[in-house]
Amino acid sequence: TQAGRDIVWRSRSKSAIPLLAELIRKSDDSTMLRYYRAFDFHKDPSKQQVLAQLATQEKGLKVLYALKHMDASKLKMTPAINTALQKTLNEYKDKIEFVELISTFNLKDKSKDLLDLALKYPDSLQAREAMRTIFKFDRTDIVQSVLNGNDKESAGSLIRVIDASTMGHPKAITMMEEFFMDSTKDLELRKQAVRSFGGPWESENRMLVLAKEKKIPADMQTAAAGMFQTVWRAALREEASQYLTLPGNKNGKPLPPVSALEKMEGDAAKGQIVFTNNCAQCHVVNGAGTNFGPDLSEIGTKLSPEGLYTAILYPDQGISFGYEGYMFKLNDGSTAVGRIVSETSDKIELQYMNSSQTLNPGNVVSRSKLPNSLMPADLQKLMTEEELIDLVEHLKTLKSKALATAY
Repeated sequence: TQAGRDIVWRSRSKSAIPLLAELIRKSDDSTMLRYYRAFDFHKDPSKQQVLAQLATQEKGLKVLYALKHMDASKLKMTPAINTALQKTLNEYKDKIEFVELISTFNLKDKSKDLLDLALKYPDSLQAREAMRTIFKFDRTDIVQSVLNGNDKESAGSLIRVIDASTMGHPKAITMMEEFFMDSTKDLELRKQAVRSFGGPWESENRMLVLAKEKKIPADMQTAAAGMFQTVWRAALREEASQYLTLPGNKNGKPLPPVSALEKMEGDAAKGQIVFTNNCAQCHVVNGAGTNFGPDLSEIGTKLSPEGLYTAILYPDQGISFGYEGYMFKLNDGSTAVGRIVSETSDKIELQYMNSSQTLNPGNVVSRSKLPNSLMPADLQKLMTEEELIDLVEHLKTLKSKALATAY
C-alpha cells in the first residue's frame, strides 16, 4: 500500500534498507528518487552492499543514482561495481554527473579528463565543479601546465574557471598572483588574473596586502583598482584607493579616486556634448546613436554615480548580459570578433561597433568568450577630468520617464 511504502521511506531502521531497494526496483524513474534520497539518512554500513547490488543489477538512471549515493570510503570495490562505474562515466562524459562520480569515487587518475572538460566548457557548472575537484585532488600541476603553455585561449578559459570556482583556495590565489606578476605573460590574460581576485574575501585581502606593499606592477594598477571598485566592502574600496594609481586622463594626469570623483559636480549640458563625441558611436539614448553597447536611455536610474564612474573607467569589471564579446576561428585561418546579435542553425550575426558580419556555422572551427569588454578600457584618455565629470553629470539625468516626472 502507499501507506506501507511511506513507512519504509520514513523509517531509519536497518531492516528498511533492503525494502528501499525493492521499492526502487519496482518504481519508475520519477518515483524512485525519493527512495534513493532516503538512503542518505541511513547510517548502517549494510546500505553500501544494497546500493552496490542496485548499481550492478539495474539499468539507466537507477545505476547512476545507486553510484551517487554510495560512500566510496566504506565500499569494497569489486570488478562488477567498477564495470558499472566505468560504463556510467562513459555515458555521462562531459556532464555534471561525470564530475560528481569522479569526486565521489576519488578517481584522481581522471584529473586530466576534468581539466579537458573545463577547457571545453569553461562557462558551465560542470567546469566549475571539475576545477574544484582538481584542487581537492591537489592536481594543480596540470592547471599550471596550461597556464604556462603557449595556448592563450586555453589559459584564458582556465582563468575564467578558476575565477568562478576556486579563488578562495590558497593555491588558486598564489597561482593567479604568480601569473599576473609575470611580465612575460600576455598582458590581457594578466589583467584577467587580477580581476579574478574580486569576490572571495581571502583573495581580496591578499590583493590589498600587495597594494599596501606596493608590489602590484605598474601595468596592473588600473586592473587592480577596477577590481577593488567592485568589491562589496566599502572600507576595502576606500583603503585600496590610497595605494593604487587610477587611469590617466587626456592630459596624462592620474584621476582622483572614484570616491572623490562622485562628489564633484559637473555641467550636464557640456556632458551631453562629451557623450555625443565619445559614446554615441556605440550607445543609444532615446533612439539616437549606435545600437552596439547597452541602451543608456535610463542609465541614471540603474546606476549610482559611483557605478557610472566604475562602468566608464573599468568596463571589464561589469560586462552586461548579452553584450559579451566572442572570437570565432574560421576554417580559412581568419578570425571574427564581436557580440552575437542573433544565431540560428544556418547563420551567426556578429556586430562590432557600426559594422556587422554574417558567419556560416559550418565554417566555424571554435569560439571563445572574450575576457574583456568590447568597450575601450582607456576611454577616459579621450577626456579631461572636467569632461569626465560633465559626462557623468549628463548620464545621471538619463532616467526613466516615471522617475523623471516624480523628481
